[in-house]
Amino acid sequence: KHIYCQLIDDKEGKILLEITVYEDMLNFSLIQAALMNNSIFIHNHPNSTSFSPHDIALAIINNCREIRAVGHEKVYVLRRTQDKWGPLPVEEVFLTADTIFRSLSRKYEKRSSQLLRSAMSDYEVERILDILFVGQVDEYVLKLVKQLPMNWVYRIEEV
Repeated sequence: KHIYCQLIDDKEGKILLEITVYEDMLNFSLIQAALMNNSIFIHNHPNSTSFSPHDIALAIINNCREIRAVGHEKVYVLRRTQDKWGPLPVEEVFLTADTIFRSLSRKYEKRSSQLLRSAMSDYEVERILDILFVGQVDEYVLKLVKQLPMNWVYRIEEV
């Protein structure tokens, strides 16, 4: 799967950078990372999920003004409300995100095993797993934003 990334200047709306990479090869040069400061970082999520812990860490480390993940039906937006993302170090945010996500895994594994028993085809199995994974990611981001005292707002927009 390919990831399409775009950096947009927050004040002027000018495109600063556009790149397309393979999903597991998303790395930025130092120059590209420097462009992220106060920019809007937009990228697609082919699985239509919200932010991964890595996405959130990337936004904090590079001081993006806003990060957006574009799916098939929704756009997920995390925007900082002050000059910095907040009082917590990025490592603590990442570990908290990972802990919340893992704790939800047990809940969604139980739900998936119940639903998979009624699946009639491989397509239904794949669809059930996709829907549950999207739900798990959406729920973990909502919990993370509520739990941590950071300078951010989170919203989901319909496409």
